[in-house]
Amino acid sequence: AVAPDHSGHGHDGVVTGAQWSQGQSGSGLLFESGKKASVQIPSSAALDGSGRGLTLSAWVRWQGKGYQNTVLFKDQGYKMRVYKGSLYCAVQGSGKKMLWKGSEGGIVANQWHHVACTHGADGQIRTYIDGVVSHTSGFVVEPAVMPSTPVVVGAQGKSSYFYGDIDEVLVFDDPLSDARIAELASTDEGSGGEDEGSSGTLIYAATFG
Repeated sequence: AVAPDHSGHGHDGVVTGAQWSQGQSGSGLLFESGKKASVQIPSSAALDGSGRGLTLSAWVRWQGKGYQNTVLFKDQGYKMRVYKGSLYCAVQGSGKKMLWKGSEGGIVANQWHHVACTHGADGQIRTYIDGVVSHTSGFVVEPAVMPSTPVVVGAQGKSSYFYGDIDEVLVFDDPLSDARIAELASTDEGSGGEDEGSSGTLIYAATFG
């Protein structure tokens, strides 16, 4: 099966193991670790970032099990995962190793939550749960253009599989404002093409609808 990219950039993903399910808005995908489920998006220069930072955004319904539940992963680029009910994000910065920063809880099992993280010119990594800042990193990682590697939804390569449903996965090539993140968490995007009212360019949008 194919998960179309609605950003207009043609980054369609190949669905393996995941099943279509009731999403946060319309259809979503159910990921079960035993089936090694994932969506694999081929590498593309457009997904390598602009060097100005980025925003990762998704709706998740975590089943409350598993260890490192990967939501979105780009090797040597970025990672977003749910770990024991907390949201963690990591970004590969200029000349730096990938550094993790996360929330303290906030994600309740078997409930839909909007999760996001941003990385901008100030070098800070911010995580958001349901439109509210949950954590800001205490270190600085300067934004950088990332290597051309595939993007994966629901797994980190062939490990750290997600348990639960994922919907409305969006990637922007700039950090969105707190107000814009709150909008994403409170409205159905139905994303297609450019995302009006956003300071960043939408470079990937899988609504699974």
